[in-house]
Amino acid sequence: MTAPALALPPALGHRLALATYLGLNIAAFVLFEPFKLLRGDWELWAALPSAIATGTLYSLDAPMPYVWSPLLAPVMALVSITGFWPQAVAHIALLFTLRDRWLVLLIASSAFFWPAIMGGNPLFTLMLVLAILSYRGGHAASLTFLALVVMIPRPLFMPLAAWLLWKRPELRTPFALIFAIHAGAVAASGYAIPWIEAALSHSDAPLLDLGITAWLGAGWLLIGIPLGIWLTARGHPGWAGLAVSPYILQGYLLMPLIEVRRRVS
Repeated sequence: MTAPALALPPALGHRLALATYLGLNIAAFVLFEPFKLLRGDWELWAALPSAIATGTLYSLDAPMPYVWSPLLAPVMALVSITGFWPQAVAHIALLFTLRDRWLVLLIASSAFFWPAIMGGNPLFTLMLVLAILSYRGGHAASLTFLALVVMIPRPLFMPLAAWLLWKRPELRTPFALIFAIHAGAVAASGYAIPWIEAALSHSDAPLLDLGITAWLGAGWLLIGIPLGIWLTARGHPGWAGLAVSPYILQGYLLMPLIEVRRRVS
């Protein structure tokens, strides 16, 4: 006679999972020291006003290149003018728009949430929050997320964008309009070719790559892209985003949390 499998009560299983999660993040705080990170993104935003004025947006001398849409440059320049700490507070405020205390706890207790704050990149937190709301079925959040994916074409967010357009046909026409309007505006700005060149040339991995790509390099994508397609088809675009990314920054590791307490199929 086969012995019955040991099954933990749901409440105990959840507590053990939470305790394990918190323990891993405490270890990550000690190992990666996110509060000691330089404000690399913030230094880039601070350089944007001058770059916009001189027409050197994609050749500015900053700690890192600017590789996003030219339409976002004035927004990020304005963020830098408002000051560092207001954007830090905005990160926290964005989390509470989720209205999910457990998910807020999981994100806020993660060692990988704080580098985005200390680096001065509120758009990453905004896109993470929009990704969660989009995955749960929010229409306005989905359109805003897709619009930002057009302007910030990170591989991390591509699987979710593809999944939304696949699963929710009502998003396809608005997305096509957003894409066309953005493309026209970029062409009119005169920055279309410089943006494409800057985006294609920005393939160097960061100093701190937390993914398997740190060992395998771009060769990982031979496995990662098919894996990402499979995960997306299975309804796991958060994990798929990690699979298709050419490198893994700290904040990227929050992406699978979009699937916590899933509400849509």
